[in-house]
Amino acid sequence: PIKLLINRKSYSASSYCAAMIKELPNAELIGQITGGGAGGNLSYQLSNGWIVAVSVSDFYDPQYQSIEEGVRPDIYVNNTQEELSKGVDNMLNTAIDRIRNQE
Repeated sequence: PIKLLINRKSYSASSYCAAMIKELPNAELIGQITGGGAGGNLSYQLSNGWIVAVSVSDFYDPQYQSIEEGVRPDIYVNNTQEELSKGVDNMLNTAIDRIRNQE
């Protein structure tokens, strides 16, 4: 079985990867929706020196659903900063439990 952990910090190529892995048999996405943005982008430098990147194309999964705004997990699991600071990773623990139970 494949268990892929995702959240809003998973974006661009990792959203693309999540969308493709989700289509595989025995694969599950665990966590929160990805950050999206799998299409191409253009970068612009602002007058203050900052650089902004803007998506200029869209990417569609095999069901022709856009992943520009993210890929949804099969199993929603949240990690709080407090839990993570104590060494508790609910997403990882869920994946391990599901592998052990062959779900």
